[in-house]
Amino acid sequence: MDMMLSVDYLKTFQLFRELPEKDQYYLCRDVVCTNAYLSRSFYAYDMGAEIVVYPDGTYPFITNSNITETEQVLRAGKVQDLNYLKPDQIHYCLMKALASFNTYCPLISQKSRHLIEEERVKYAKILLHYLHEKYGIREGNKKFIDSLSILNELIKMKKEYTDTFHTFKHYFK
Repeated sequence: MDMMLSVDYLKTFQLFRELPEKDQYYLCRDVVCTNAYLSRSFYAYDMGAEIVVYPDGTYPFITNSNITETEQVLRAGKVQDLNYLKPDQIHYCLMKALASFNTYCPLISQKSRHLIEEERVKYAKILLHYLHEKYGIREGNKKFIDSLSILNELIKMKKEYTDTFHTFKHYFK
């Protein structure tokens, strides 16, 4: 469900709708998991949880008493980091927009890659400006760097764990 919502979220951006269908597919494939991880972590943070909690109050992998290391990482998400960062809804939405255009997929056309880069820069500037206005220059810069760090870690999670996890679940049910 989170993946479908992440795709629908991407469809709300004008730039996404202007991309060729093939590039829309590659962008989705590259950023949807990262957005889903960010959303899960934020909503768990927002509910005051220590680990990922789904909107219905359930926890991932709760039925499995012997969870794997991969499952532990996915269950923890970045909730602790968000507890430290303490983003509000606007901060979260800007992080999510930034994550939505954070792709380096070599299959995306050069023209689309350039447009995606411009969009990423636009949202990075908006996030930085928002944080400066809310916290001042010094603290805003720190929050901005921490935000980028969390996004980078979510991207690494996507690369390191998603394929492994889904392959594992598919073949070893």
